[in-house]
Amino acid sequence: MTSKDFARGRAPGEVTGFVDFHSHLMPGVDDGAPDVAQALEALRAFAAQGAATCITTPHFDASLTKSPEAFSTRMAQFDTAWGILTAARDAARDAARDATPTSPGRPPLPALARGVEMMLDDPDPDLADPRVRLAGGPFVLVEFPAMQLPPNAEWALHNIKAKGWRPIIAHPERYRNHDARLTVLSRLRATRSMATAPDTLVVVTTPAALLQPVPALEEFATRELTIVRGQKQSFHGLLEQLQQLDYDSEAVCEAPGHYAIRGGIIDVYPVTASLPYRLDFFGDEIESIREFDPVTQRSGAGVERISLSATPRVKLADSTTGLADYLSPGTQLALLEPAALDEEFSAFAREVYPPGRGTDGLAPLLHRCAGASGISDLDEASALFESPTAEVTRDSESLAHHRSYPDDALVAHERLQGEDDARRK
Repeated sequence: MTSKDFARGRAPGEVTGFVDFHSHLMPGVDDGAPDVAQALEALRAFAAQGAATCITTPHFDASLTKSPEAFSTRMAQFDTAWGILTAARDAARDAARDATPTSPGRPPLPALARGVEMMLDDPDPDLADPRVRLAGGPFVLVEFPAMQLPPNAEWALHNIKAKGWRPIIAHPERYRNHDARLTVLSRLRATRSMATAPDTLVVVTTPAALLQPVPALEEFATRELTIVRGQKQSFHGLLEQLQQLDYDSEAVCEAPGHYAIRGGIIDVYPVTASLPYRLDFFGDEIESIREFDPVTQRSGAGVERISLSATPRVKLADSTTGLADYLSPGTQLALLEPAALDEEFSAFAREVYPPGRGTDGLAPLLHRCAGASGISDLDEASALFESPTAEVTRDSESLAHHRSYPDDALVAHERLQGEDDARRK
């Protein structure tokens, strides 16, 4: 990303060249550079990699924007650290300029700008102060409070964009549940209505994802549209339905929640799908449905039917029994290490559920499922299984004898790729 994106509305030349917009260089304010020496060392590393400008982004909670006193206190800390950092950078730049004849070829230290990495613990932050935006421009760097996207994630991003700002999600590789959540709900709803499921459906999840609020089943069903090849369907009627589902009309369909019109063809990217689809009309009949590549836009394999769910921006009433409504009566619930899950279930339920509902978020699930099992290495007591009807002990051995593991030093995308490679060996 170039500097002009961040410098919109700023004086020419204030920010120039290649920009790194996510770093923690302010000395001593968070888990970044602990002192000026390490901050300058990081700047030299940025310069060696070709960065002409670094926007430093200390951690900042969105909720502080709703508390003037707390906001001022935190910003005062940043202002002090910012003054120290810029002064040190200027002194190092001057010293390097004086020493240039004896150390030719070293790139100059990058220019500095500031912003924050905003934790969206409040879904509607006040971003009026330019110090919380990248280089004071329209972009704001955001992250979420957990490794899973919270239920209000889409709404928070919508609020930011509605005010004219442009959110950039930091380290998006962390959030593995964004596309999967609506997809799982759609698949569970379809399976629930079948007399016998065509195959086994396994859902692997975490306590946080399992107890997250979900749309009421009836509302979710009314906001899900099924398209079948050969069905009678008005071209303009489908466009109206896509608008009701809050899909965005774009020149090119290349992201979930988009659709595009090309003559008698509608390209649509369902929010629950991994690929977009091309609907070819013959009059008021859908003649064909084909997958297509969102990058090359080339058509692929044909399919018989697709489902279109409303985007997360469409606000639906929450189910009073959570995920339980989406499960078939034959569902089996398996809890790995239930003793370790006890507190996690209780803490998440206290945080998410409204007062008066209670904190036993598992009760509706246990009532709905045909059975529940706990699997653990040790026979530890768990409130989730106070009086088990049966216990089975089996001998086992470590997976270390059967698979390799990635290097502990790997993080983020490299860690995920390492895990995937290890499983395939």
